[in-house]
Amino acid sequence: MKLIDIKDFNQFVQIKNNQVITDSLTVATVFGKHHRDVLEKVRSLDIPSEYRQRNFTQTVIERQSPNAYHITTFNL
Repeated sequence: MKLIDIKDFNQFVQIKNNQVITDSLTVATVFGKHHRDVLEKVRSLDIPSEYRQRNFTQTVIERQSPNAYHITTFNL
């Protein structure tokens, strides 16, 4: 597994409502994986729906650039 060199964990996690969170795009970047593969793994987890709703919130990031686009992510 190819990990990126982590010098400051604050660039990969954030605190919201007194909880440490990250997102699927960050997980893919840190572990050198394709984001689509991380999304597939999260979606295929065999876990109770209550746990999924509490711990894997699906969001959409809108990128503003000459070629604007949306990225589906999961907050973890």
